[in-house]
Amino acid sequence: MEPESENRDLVHVEASSTPKTETDADVAPLIRKVGATSIAEIEKLIGELQATKNFLQSEADQIEREMARKPHSDGFGLRKNHL
Repeated sequence: MEPESENRDLVHVEASSTPKTETDADVAPLIRKVGATSIAEIEKLIGELQATKNFLQSEADQIEREMARKPHSDGFGLRKNHL
């Protein structure tokens, strides 16, 4: 992309983000507030998902350690006991 084109894009973005009317000026802070609330909720959910992932990983690690400590049955143990 050419630098001139980038400058035009920036001017267009800046111009479109400035309030055109009094209503736009009133609505803009509300939109920012709603957006911030949504972002905060998403970040909270991400934190909860990460905590759940960590918990599940720790449970999986514990199960793997317990299975490694127990002798593995070859399936014949029960049959021998029943004979």
